[in-house]
Amino acid sequence: MFRHFKAASATLFSLFFFAGIATAQEEDVTAPTITMDAPANGVDLSEVDDPDLFSHSKVTVSGTASDDTRVTRVEYRIERSRRWRKATLIRTSTGEGTQEYAWAVRVRMGKKSSRRIYVRAYDEEKNESDIIGRRLKRGKR
Repeated sequence: MFRHFKAASATLFSLFFFAGIATAQEEDVTAPTITMDAPANGVDLSEVDDPDLFSHSKVTVSGTASDDTRVTRVEYRIERSRRWRKATLIRTSTGEGTQEYAWAVRVRMGKKSSRRIYVRAYDEEKNESDIIGRRLKRGKR
């Protein structure tokens, strides 16, 4: 009886072991890419007449993030702050092997101020994109 149990357990082990190997997926090591599209680097926001970009002392900073699997979050940080905050993320397209998302944040700007904003993106495997930055300014300082 013990001999039959031993043979049956070995067969079950083989089935589960080989089934696990057959369904194993490749590890995602590709980091997402991120761009910052608006506003242009160094533009004086006090000279911009576009309410979608700048209104009520707030500027909308936007761009795209893409990955070969899926972008799970985009974060931004304003200079002199240690805290990374979540940006709004909207899926825009699925191309050949890529997922593309739009992101946007609203940043408060004083009448005469200059700030640098940094952004980064993550995918499902927590791969991190390069951190990119841009100078935002309003009025002569």
